[in-house]
Amino acid sequence: MATRKKPAVFPQTQGEEFVRDTYRLLLDREPDPEGIEAQLEAMAHGVSRERLFFEVRVSPEGCRRSVPVLNLRLGEIRARDLLALKGVCFADGLYLALLGRTPDDAEAAAVLQALAQGSPRESLMGAVAESEEAKALGTVLTGLRRAQASGRAKLVLGRVPGLGGVLRRHEARAQNGRRAGGYRGGASQLQLDGLARRVGLLEQDGALEELRREVDQLRGEVQVLTLQLERRDSLADCTAFRAFADQERGSREDVLAQLTAYDGVIAQVRETNGKDLYAADLGCGRGEWLEKLTGLGIPALGVDRDETALRLCGERGLETVRADLLTWLRACASASLDLVTLFRTAEYLPAGEVAQALAECHRVLRPGGALIVETLNPENPDVAAGGFALDPTRVTPLPPALLEALVRGSGFAQTALLPEGTRGEKPRVYAVFAFREA
Repeated sequence: MATRKKPAVFPQTQGEEFVRDTYRLLLDREPDPEGIEAQLEAMAHGVSRERLFFEVRVSPEGCRRSVPVLNLRLGEIRARDLLALKGVCFADGLYLALLGRTPDDAEAAAVLQALAQGSPRESLMGAVAESEEAKALGTVLTGLRRAQASGRAKLVLGRVPGLGGVLRRHEARAQNGRRAGGYRGGASQLQLDGLARRVGLLEQDGALEELRREVDQLRGEVQVLTLQLERRDSLADCTAFRAFADQERGSREDVLAQLTAYDGVIAQVRETNGKDLYAADLGCGRGEWLEKLTGLGIPALGVDRDETALRLCGERGLETVRADLLTWLRACASASLDLVTLFRTAEYLPAGEVAQALAECHRVLRPGGALIVETLNPENPDVAAGGFALDPTRVTPLPPALLEALVRGSGFAQTALLPEGTRGEKPRVYAVFAFREA
């Protein structure tokens, strides 16, 4: 019989020592320097220690460690923050936020069983929030009414054949078509803009004060994310580095010639989903793939943080948005795209973000839609001998077997490699492509 872990006690320390204590208690490890920096920045912008402790505990790593927690007082939690959690993490977060403790095995199993049977998460949140235990703790759950209304709307859409898909597609095009001059903060900024516009329509609604609190909280999140993104962009702003990176990537003509390798994927998507396609290129860079798709009559949006690259795209009349790709994906409607691509982009993301981005790609693709992920091959002798390190902003080498496993793990049942002889010939660049099952 497994021994139940000792419950974690909320640390009474401050600053960096608090961050270290939290990681030791909940993850059984020391935080990396980036983790310490991100947590300290969040606290500097007003995020409470209790909230940070909560977020570490309900992270995927925290849920895998499954350390029990008692007597945590958040004070306030947004419904949409709980709705962002999945599976066991939702069960843990639901109890920890509203009852100040993690669920025991029976309670967690009951939540997961209810979810498996189709119970809306909004209903589970409401039930726990109305319990005597929750009322005694006094945590304020904001935005539940709107979450419940949204859940009911989704149910209605699901009952009207074709209507949900049509509305989601128009919603995605409206979101994706936004120009983002001076854009900072990804999905949080999109939410902030939407919330601010709605204030004028809610003057006589009792939820107005609650909405204003959400706006203030989102502003803090945007500021933190802005700082992080600007620091990551600092080397890309170096003129000498940019010139070197462009030379290493190859000329525009060379890249366009290389992209003919994916003509078969485009043809198959068109055969399955028809001619009215919509595509997104994540980390679009100078826009060669966007140019190719536009030339084929396929509307496409490029997503990138690099202002110079986006300006080059704009000069060619290509449609782009300045955003972090993961936060942009999370703002997209489900089943709204026919083709999602990452050309020489995945290696610039931490491994955890690669996995998250692939899962989001699966979510936003329509049945029959395709994913293409092209990256340097660390099994190639030239890349392994130093080619990968020529660009110090690359962080994650992705061997073909690993990338295929990540793509399959994100929900794609079948994957394939390009070129076809990748495993034996070990080309310098390869791609994994997959289709979302119909």
